[in-house]
Amino acid sequence: MLIAAGHRRIGFVWGPPVAQAPATRRELLAGASRNLWTDGERLRGYLDALDDAHIPFDPELVMVGPKTEERATEEVVRMLTLPRRITALFCTETDAVTGALRAVRRKNLSYPRDLSLIGFDDSAWAAVMDPPLTMIEQPVHRLGAKAAEVLLDPLEGAEPLREMHTLRTRLIVRSSVAPPRSS
Repeated sequence: MLIAAGHRRIGFVWGPPVAQAPATRRELLAGASRNLWTDGERLRGYLDALDDAHIPFDPELVMVGPKTEERATEEVVRMLTLPRRITALFCTETDAVTGALRAVRRKNLSYPRDLSLIGFDDSAWAAVMDPPLTMIEQPVHRLGAKAAEVLLDPLEGAEPLREMHTLRTRLIVRSSVAPPRSS
């Protein structure tokens, strides 16, 4: 959606925690594979979308360091002060979205006028923001039910499930994405 709106400088906030910015896509994915699977998949989706649109990978646009709301704020402020600053953000967790919103406020910017934003983990508060945030909704109830099934079935004598389970997400389009402003 961000690329379709015309964005080419898209920041990625809150991927797999890495100590320093990787120089290449390969280094970044290698670091992702050592971390939580969902982090790596969200990062892979970001990188694949850039590749599909023929947008070169820029390591300056990927958050590094510990996964905290404060760090997300610092990293978004950094991305907003680059000589070629970001025009959009993809935030992969609720605290990353909150950190990004703090950075936007700190820089006296607004979304989507100055910066488009898509977040992950839709929450009721995202719909009542002004303007409402475009978010990716996870099927949290189905996720919990599947986790319980995987844990409880062996206790009832069933063979433990060993395959990977992927549940579909849903993009909730609201008002936080607009075409980038002309410089």
